Amino acid sequence: MITITIVDSVVSRINRESISLLRPAFSFQKSFWKKEGFTKKAQDYDAFLISQKGEFLTGFVPKIIQYCQEKNLEYEIENQNDWEVSGPMPFLPNVIFRDDQKEAIIQACEQKRGVILHPTGSGKTVIICGIISTLPKVRILFLCHTVDLINQTVSEFKKFGLGPISQLGGGKKDISGRIVVSTIQSFSKLKPEEYCDLFYAVIVDECHHVGTSVGKVVPQKSDSIYSKVLKTFLAPMKIGVTATLPSKEEGKFALEGLIGPVIANLTIEQATKLEILAEPKVKLIKVDYNTACKDLKRYNDLYDAQIVNNRRRNRKVIKEAKDLADKNKSSIIYVSLIEHGENLQDIAMRMGFPVTFVRGEVSGEERLRIKSDLEKKEILTVISTVVWREGVNIKSLNAIILASGGKDSKSLIQSAGRGLRRDPETEKEDALIIDFADPVRYLAEHFVERLGVFIENKWAFVYE
Repeated sequence: MITITIVDSVVSRINRESISLLRPAFSFQKSFWKKEGFTKKAQDYDAFLISQKGEFLTGFVPKIIQYCQEKNLEYEIENQNDWEVSGPMPFLPNVIFRDDQKEAIIQACEQKRGVILHPTGSGKTVIICGIISTLPKVRILFLCHTVDLINQTVSEFKKFGLGPISQLGGGKKDISGRIVVSTIQSFSKLKPEEYCDLFYAVIVDECHHVGTSVGKVVPQKSDSIYSKVLKTFLAPMKIGVTATLPSKEEGKFALEGLIGPVIANLTIEQATKLEILAEPKVKLIKVDYNTACKDLKRYNDLYDAQIVNNRRRNRKVIKEAKDLADKNKSSIIYVSLIEHGENLQDIAMRMGFPVTFVRGEVSGEERLRIKSDLEKKEILTVISTVVWREGVNIKSLNAIILASGGKDSKSLIQSAGRGLRRDPETEKEDALIIDFADPVRYLAEHFVERLGVFIENKWAFVYE
């Protein structure tokens, strides 16, 4: 008999004699670098998510139960808590929840733990507000990772009449409200004893950032900032919301252990068919080989030569944005490096084409103003670093221009998602994703990986 003992919302355990039975489902490969002479070589080993004492992260309880049922293993659960504090059915003024939103809210309230996997632009904020509306008498913490998200979230919560709300981060230091909206950076500076049992529920936005270190149930130096906080957080209800899961196996385990399994899933393809999202259309532009790359071998050097400082390529990027602006269509140009953004802005200026550059050093107030102007199309083109890659809602946005290359599918989906929101006011029904094919080692391989993401999501291609 496998005995599952739920100690609290962070740690649970099983009886020691059952540990080996669960190894197949709770092992994954990790690597470490071992020194051999003057070089280092990667060594693989099997990491096990259950300690020698039988301890594991409580988010894995559903996975253990499912595994036991699949393998016909007898099990029992001890100290299972029934936290029945949900109040009325979800209600937000002037909002009629879609069926997929209702299902996500119901699953969150029933399961108390888990990840809502819905694409960017599909109304995740409405789902979050719906969940909060069912918890009128308890304290709730909303965690995110940028000041832009804080400002946007506070505005949305107030619009739906949720509160009282206090804010931690972005120049404010107040956790007295029933609902606290905070950046993870600001919240992590609090001492665990100040917050460990202060909230009934924690909702983590863009929860794919949660972490990678799941080998220990106690906080480790290698933990992400989210992982360190969540491993000391006794809130019985933990819900994550994201458009993408971590790409690495360890990251997926971390998300599941610290928050819970996926409890609601809506794909981009489903959302497009249901006319929740605008139809994505991909335009691919061929870039000429830059002869300055000829003798370069290091990735960073090739990236600088072919992308960052390639004036011919950068002029193509700006021309695409200008052609859109001439038709009163708005776009965000995504870059990875500030230098690249500055180069693009310089070319635009020389072409007599005004563009705005959003980066980390731009104040939160200024970003809000730029976002508002872009929404109203008083600004038509914005260059942005990663600060606007996630969580920025601009329904009227017509196009995303992927100027920075790269191969990370999460970043690609998050960036493209900025343009996928439908806008009834402008009757926007499709969104243009513009990408560039670089015929250079590494960069060409990365383009093929991005192409695979487009094909996998069945996005249409346009040829001009």
